[in-house]
This record gives sequence, C-alpha cells and structure tokens, in this order.
Amino acid sequence: MKSLGIANALSVRKEDTGTKAVAVTMAWALIFGIVAVFAGLWGSGTIWRGLLWAAAWSSVGWFLGFLFGIPRFLSSDTARTPASSAADGAHQQAASAQAEALLKRQDADKATADCQAAAAALAKLQSVVPAPDPADP
Repeated sequence: MKSLGIANALSVRKEDTGTKAVAVTMAWALIFGIVAVFAGLWGSGTIWRGLLWAAAWSSVGWFLGFLFGIPRFLSSDTARTPASSAADGAHQQAASAQAEALLKRQDADKATADCQAAAAALAKLQSVVPAPDPADP
C-alpha cells in the first residue's frame, strides 16, 4: 500500500477548488481593513496602534487557518484515492475476509474437538459408573 507523506501530499497537483478566488477575496478584505483603519483613525494619532491591532488579529486568523487548513488539505488528498489505491483497498478487504474466515474455521475446529473430548469423557464416565437398575426404585 502506498503511503502519502506531507512532501508527497504537497507535490500532488489538486484540481482547482476556487483557491485563486479565495486568495483574491482575502487580499481585498485585508486592503479594505487597512484602509478602514487609516480612515477611522486619521488625525487621532493612533493609526499605528490600530494597524498593530489589525495585524495582530489578522495573524491570529492566519494561524488558525493554517492550523485547521493543513489537516483538511491532507485529508482531501486521502479521500480522493486513485484506482490503484482502490484496488489495494479491495485486496486488503479480501485478505481481511480470508483471515476472518480462517479464524472462524479454527474456532469451529476447536469447538468440534471440544465436543469430541466431551463425548469421550462421557463414554469413559459411563463405563465407570454402572447403569441404574430399572427394577430398583
């Protein structure tokens, strides 16, 4: 079975899921935020403090996006498996079914051996213990 590491997952070319549109939208939102801070704080002398707060919250958003975006990126690659991986999965399911059938057969063989041992012990017990006399109440 082929394992995808982070380097392989990053090198896999994915189909376009609107990444460019999201990037452009986020860039415009960032530019709008900077302009809004400048416009709102113009003349008050606190523009740099406002930009610092905006940058801090933007960094928090970037960090959270990175934190939760990497597992989503990697899981989307593993969800779209090629046909060869699907065949490997079918082969693993068949091997698992064969192993399960073997365990069931072994359990059945053990149960049969236990029944035969119990029958032999019962026969030995019957030979040692005399049969009751029907005339004796």
